[in-house]
Amino acid sequence: MLNVYKYGIRFAYLGCGTLVVAGIVFQSVTLWAIALGVALFAVILSRHPFDFIYNYGVRHLLGKPAIPTRTIENKFACGIATVWLGIVILLFITGATAAANILVTLLVIQAFVVGTIDFCVPSMIYRAVLGKETNESKELK
Repeated sequence: MLNVYKYGIRFAYLGCGTLVVAGIVFQSVTLWAIALGVALFAVILSRHPFDFIYNYGVRHLLGKPAIPTRTIENKFACGIATVWLGIVILLFITGATAAANILVTLLVIQAFVVGTIDFCVPSMIYRAVLGKETNESKELK
């Protein structure tokens, strides 16, 4: 069954990944800090910040339904991204730019893998620790 929400759910990961790529290109702590803030708000709010852009704008152009609130697995993944970006920023400002660039590149790869083929390592970790997939994430598939 084709998931009517998949484009909307993936939109956030591609948006964040693009923001982080811009940070890599410009070697910008500011852009990474903005991405960190977006990821943090994705943990705190019931929706990812990019969900608002999708639900109130992009979906109308695509003729798609609004996406529902985020699952606990999504929030866990965004929590990992928040910490990961914090480490990248810390490494970069302390002069460990090579390590920062390696870590941030791995984060971008994960964001684009989730955004294109919906394979999310943090969600797999969450399910492994919990021992099962949450009911709300099953409903979105």
